[in-house]
Amino acid sequence: MLRKLLVIISFVGLIFAGDYPHIQKDFNWLKKMENKYSDYSNSPKDIYLKEYQSDGEQFQKLKEIYKEEILNNFNLRQQFQKTVAKMKKFMKLYREKLEYVKKSYHEKFQYAIDELKKAKVQKSLNALTSSQQAFKLSKRIYADSIKSIITDEKVLSTIRADWDRYEDMYHKISIDVKKDELSKTKKPKDKYVGTNKDKYKKMILSDWKEKYPKDKVLDVIFHMKSFRRTKTKKWNGATKDWRYRDTEVLAVTVAVKTSEDIITLYVAYINKDNLSGKLSTGVDTKGSEYVIKEMLSKNY
Repeated sequence: MLRKLLVIISFVGLIFAGDYPHIQKDFNWLKKMENKYSDYSNSPKDIYLKEYQSDGEQFQKLKEIYKEEILNNFNLRQQFQKTVAKMKKFMKLYREKLEYVKKSYHEKFQYAIDELKKAKVQKSLNALTSSQQAFKLSKRIYADSIKSIITDEKVLSTIRADWDRYEDMYHKISIDVKKDELSKTKKPKDKYVGTNKDKYKKMILSDWKEKYPKDKVLDVIFHMKSFRRTKTKKWNGATKDWRYRDTEVLAVTVAVKTSEDIITLYVAYINKDNLSGKLSTGVDTKGSEYVIKEMLSKNY
């Protein structure tokens, strides 16, 4: 058994013998690259793509250094073959994914444009909504995939220019399509009769600006007359005590100029916890679960 082990050790030693002082280090690097480019679970990983060129250059450099040794050293030759196979497969998968993602993005974006044109011709609200949904999906594809696998800034700039073009088209067409609907929406009246109005307004403006720094906020309108209070008492069987809740909420309207002709009305909240004394705002309200209205600027 010992003799067999010595033979194996001697054979392994031969792999790294000769006139190559760094052969073991380089062999280990090749093995590391094989493992690195074998991970296809999240392929392509951004860091790998940034390093792929330099790794490839190093691989070619080592291949030139060991071109004679590769002919005689089976283990070294095999490791070179394994590494290059993984690197090529990795790049093949990257290119396939890149083409798939680009195709998916352009299909969704083009559909958004086509539906926008359809909305203009047919004065269709459904087509307008369909266009907006497709546009949001194309942007999600960009955020989830394209941004991490395309490194060419010219390509990314073109995509962003497409978005600006779409937004400009959408606002112009939506005004025409939704003219009757928009003209019915009037500016909410300020009804609040409570105290601390200026304080609450400053809180909303500050938090809204932090959440949406690019928004052009025209005003915060207090369309509710007063806070709505909720008091509850619930028995907790685990801790054998009562749980009390005493909160108040005041909904307000945040008027944002979203285009030259349209003002969008969002809801926001002032929240009071009467037990803890905590006062907070709710401004994450641009989702589809919230009522969002649009009106013509001239009617504001």
